[in-house]
Amino acid sequence: MWDVECPYAPPAILFEAAGLVDDPTVLMVKDEETGRWYRAPHVLEDFCHEKLQKDLSIGAEKAAEVEHLLATLYLLSAEELAAKIRGYGITAPGTKNALSDPHPCTLMVQDSIVPSGYLLE
Repeated sequence: MWDVECPYAPPAILFEAAGLVDDPTVLMVKDEETGRWYRAPHVLEDFCHEKLQKDLSIGAEKAAEVEHLLATLYLLSAEELAAKIRGYGITAPGTKNALSDPHPCTLMVQDSIVPSGYLLE
């Protein structure tokens, strides 16, 4: 088996399909104690799935509300996500620390890849 170390640049169509070409930002929340960042919609989505699967006391009305939230999750603004996270008392995964309000962050980083030994002038 060979171990190959090299940069990998996925094809542009991958970034287009992910929606990162037109708007390369996602809403992120930060664990206030550790500083670790999480995608805000993913945190809320995980909470909703866990609520529906593990909360045996959830009523039909509350279950319908959570299912509607799952269906519209990725359409929420930063303010709406913040309100939902605070309203449900959602904390950071694993640590249970408080989360910051959602902030737009870019997942795209600029990179310049050149062949080894190539001189830039």
